[in-house]
Amino acid sequence: MQLRTCTKCESTYPNTEEFFYRNSPQQLKSRCKACCKKESADFFHKSYGEDKERYVKRALNYIKNNKERIKLYEKNQYAQKSETLKEKSRAYYESNKGAVIQRVKNYRHEHREAKMYTKIKRRFNLKAAGAEFSLEEWNLCMEYFNNECCYCNKKCKLTQDHVVPISNGGTHHKSNIVPACINCNSSKGVKEYLSWYRIQKFYSQQNETSIVGYLNNFNK
Repeated sequence: MQLRTCTKCESTYPNTEEFFYRNSPQQLKSRCKACCKKESADFFHKSYGEDKERYVKRALNYIKNNKERIKLYEKNQYAQKSETLKEKSRAYYESNKGAVIQRVKNYRHEHREAKMYTKIKRRFNLKAAGAEFSLEEWNLCMEYFNNECCYCNKKCKLTQDHVVPISNGGTHHKSNIVPACINCNSSKGVKEYLSWYRIQKFYSQQNETSIVGYLNNFNK
């Protein structure tokens, strides 16, 4: 394997893009990636320190004028790295299970009043929306979808997903409720359910037909 010596730190690395940035389509830079990154960081910190106000103003203006672009970029980045992030999260939890559980307990204890307020608010919203959904109707609803998440087909503890969110004027009625796993329910949030569902990796035309068919049963 051909080696290359960095002209800055004089360290020797394999002459590949793993260790050197590309200067042009045919040529790699003479300085290694570590040195290039350090130079960029040093330049930024020096410039930022000298003119912090200008940098902050420019950053805020960019964020203000490019909200959709930033949102799309973050969404694409998450989609590309979602599995890696989930694996890291699971590995961290397994390695620090006791600490994570204790941290959750501490948070719940410190914010118990806020949690109580959220429950009261949720109960009030359901009542205002017309809380007409019985346990029997919920069991029939889950049975219709084979006791699986109607979106991803996961067999787990199911939650009641309001197709049209309560906060958007939806009702707490069987014509507006489908079974969903906690991940799908949280991910969908207050989005329009079909627009959200059709861009998911686990999207299924068959599931969409089943959901629409179930909801249409109550709109005849």
